[in-house]
Amino acid sequence: MRSLIVSLSLLLGSIAGLAGAEISNRDIPPDANWYIYVGMEALRDSDAGAEVLSWIDEDVTSDMERDFGIRITEDTDSVFLYGDGDENFALRLLADFSDETVSKLKAEVLSNDNTTTKKAAWGEYFVIQDLDDELDIDTGEVNIETDTIYVNFDDGKAIYIASTLEHLANEVKGIRGGNNNILVLDGRKPFLQIGVNTDELDADGDFDFDSDLLRQTSKVALTVGSVRDAFDIHTRITATDPEVTESMANIVRGLISLRMLSSEIPDSLSRVIDKLKVESDSSGMSIRLSVTPGELQAFADE
Repeated sequence: MRSLIVSLSLLLGSIAGLAGAEISNRDIPPDANWYIYVGMEALRDSDAGAEVLSWIDEDVTSDMERDFGIRITEDTDSVFLYGDGDENFALRLLADFSDETVSKLKAEVLSNDNTTTKKAAWGEYFVIQDLDDELDIDTGEVNIETDTIYVNFDDGKAIYIASTLEHLANEVKGIRGGNNNILVLDGRKPFLQIGVNTDELDADGDFDFDSDLLRQTSKVALTVGSVRDAFDIHTRITATDPEVTESMANIVRGLISLRMLSSEIPDSLSRVIDKLKVESDSSGMSIRLSVTPGELQAFADE
């Protein structure tokens, strides 16, 4: 079971680190305080997305194909992971897996001595207990650790993994509920969407944010899509205090202006900085960027 969990974790991390139909607020359950969505169909359908697929960790994808028969860049349609900042989470992986692949995945789950097979009105599911921290998905500011997970395989069309039976049942039955307290950005053919409700994550005032910026914000969201051969990147940060919003925008504008005064910034980075567009209003700040895969690769190789 460890190899399956590690493979899924690394896969999600490799895609999100780089980077179907886009999601909206109605697709996100009401108790979610953060989410990550990766649309593999959108990646496959765009020139810029094809570049992303070529950057995905080949070791992860080859291991998954060898062990489970999953051709991740071909068979997977989307990956959606959300949580509440504590230990509650759910992962929804939509795909078109063969019967052989599903059999291998089920065998992997059942190989754990602490796996129990259960049945409900909505289908068969597996309870895996005493994982001893096998599941450890780090999403940057949010770390998920649990010793029990619930798993369902939906006839090769989906894999659902959740921290509670309620979350699993809602995923299998397609009960979303909608969430207007988390920011979701529209994009042009988006293949990556991320959102965090920082107010809710730190409702008790004791969440350990490493970033001073996050302490001053209420919502953060990012979307990455494509327009022709370029990445269309949009991030928005909202704050309850308009003065904080304008201060954040001025800091970013200052960094952009500083580029003109520095002779040490590589040309590849300067070209990317020149394309940044910063807008602010009473509720938040938006940063937009259109950049080609070649420009990003040049910056990474600098």
